[in-house]
Amino acid sequence: MTQTDQRVVARPRRSGLIGWGIGYSLSPQLHQAEAAALGLDLSYDIFDVRELGIDDEAVGSLMLDLRDEGVAGYNVTYPYKRIAFETVAVADDLSSALEAVNTVVFDEDGAAHGYNTDAGGFGAGLDEVLTAEDYGHVIQFGAGGAGSATAYAVLRRGASQLTIVDPNTDRASHLIRQLAPLFPTARIDSATSDDLGSVLPTVAGVVNASPVGSVNSPGSVLTKDQLKPSMWVADVVYRPLRTKLIELAESQGSRVVDGGRMFVHQAAMAFELINDLPADTDRMRAHFVRLINDLEGH
Repeated sequence: MTQTDQRVVARPRRSGLIGWGIGYSLSPQLHQAEAAALGLDLSYDIFDVRELGIDDEAVGSLMLDLRDEGVAGYNVTYPYKRIAFETVAVADDLSSALEAVNTVVFDEDGAAHGYNTDAGGFGAGLDEVLTAEDYGHVIQFGAGGAGSATAYAVLRRGASQLTIVDPNTDRASHLIRQLAPLFPTARIDSATSDDLGSVLPTVAGVVNASPVGSVNSPGSVLTKDQLKPSMWVADVVYRPLRTKLIELAESQGSRVVDGGRMFVHQAAMAFELINDLPADTDRMRAHFVRLINDLEGH
């Protein structure tokens, strides 16, 4: 055997993203660029359940099987954050409170540990635009895995009332039951789209934590006439970055928190958990902006 044959070729560290219809995700480019800047050879793969052709019942098995494929950890997006929570061996306190995991890391023994970086990422984005006096009554669209994190973030920042709108009223009620013990002084209730006329006049801020406005679900949760200049508007959708909701809000003179802020902040937090290396959030934001500008022709 020659010396070349004996040489051990280092394999890249593996991580990735699990979700449905996520071929448009910028997570691979963002994570791999940050890894390269830190001297880490990282392969960040997309595990698209729609493309893999598996049903929801098999997603939990997929999550654990990645360990045997050499994946160090991965991110989880819509609609599998609750399944991830049910699948991991250990969930941190926040993930347990919200019953939603968006970051999974395998330890040296192969046990899956679950974390939620969505709440921290969304909150960090809010902090770049808003102050503590801006919250008051917030209306949120969406009560899924992302919705539990965004709701936690706005309540943590002092929202006195949170109204949750979700077509699945049982899901909205479940989220209210989760949040109520954590924020006993806040009023947390639900509404339907038919109630918006009576709810919106007292609203200070709007959060879209649903997929509406994304590449897969175009549209807006509110019309231009329902938005007021005094409202701030935050979206979790980042493709496109200027969703229909963000465009309408800007046309009304509202302050906006685009989905790119949450995306970058939660990605930086997840990167650190998975790779045990410090991420440069400003550098990741700059790279994200370049990617978006290239994709959207700016």
